[in-house]
This record gives sequence, structure tokens and C-alpha cells, in this order.
Amino acid sequence: MISRMLVSIIIFVLALLIVAGSCTTGKKIISVNNAIKDFEGIFVNTEYPGSLRYPQKIVITSDGRVGTWFQATQKNFSDSAEYKIVESWRDSKGNIYCKVDAIWGGGLGTNELWRLDKARITFERNYIYAVHEEYPTEINPNPEASIAVYYMIYYRQ
Repeated sequence: MISRMLVSIIIFVLALLIVAGSCTTGKKIISVNNAIKDFEGIFVNTEYPGSLRYPQKIVITSDGRVGTWFQATQKNFSDSAEYKIVESWRDSKGNIYCKVDAIWGGGLGTNELWRLDKARITFERNYIYAVHEEYPTEINPNPEASIAVYYMIYYRQ
């Protein structure tokens, strides 16, 4: 009888800790439609060399497509993907995050984490090839090469 009561109390306390922990993260779930509206646009970083892994320009559209241009000045896109936002939220600083599934031309899949700053100017993404079945857990400009996470930063044009 006492052991049952003790187990119940432990479970109750653990549940309280989980709820309290989720409240302190500042993570506020937002609708996918609102996230798409915020991320839609043209983003450029001409500091990149212009390659498949580091294109200079990314265009995100509200119809679930992403286009990349190796060189920001070229007319036609170099690669494109269909994307689906799996989860979207706003942190306590006002940044917007999305977990994204993308299927690129040729069938290559990536699991991505996107962040758009509060001013809606700076777009950052970490991605990992979908064969890993996980998502990057944070935006990290210096990801561990051993887990094949890549980082990019762009600015709204």
C-alpha cells in the first residue's frame, strides 16, 4: 500500500517537472500557415562560393517549394525541393523555428531546422540527410562534422 502511494507520488512529481520544464523553454507553438508566411521570400549570401551545398540564393515559396541558385545573379535556379513543415514555434526572443522535411531534385531527402530572426531578415538553417531519421536539435553555426549536419545563413533580399 505504501509502495503504491510512493510510486504515485513519484509519477506525479515527474509529471510536474515535465510540465514546468516545458513552460520555461519559451517555446510557443505557431501554425504552419503563419510560419510559411514569415519564411516566404528571397534570401541571399554572396559570401558563399556558389555550390550545391552552399548556394548563394534561396527562394522559399508558400506553395511548399524551395529553389536554390548557385550564383545570386543567375536567371534559372540550380536545384529545387518540395518542403513540408513538420512543426513550427516561436521562442521567447521572437525567433521563428520550423522542423522541415525536404525532397530535393533527384530524390535526396533532408531533415532541416530553420530559424528566422525576430526582424524576419536573417534566415538560418541546419540540415542533415534524411537517412539519419532525425532533425538537427538547434541552430548551430559550427555543427559537428561527424554527424553530417550542415549550416547556412542568408539575409532577406
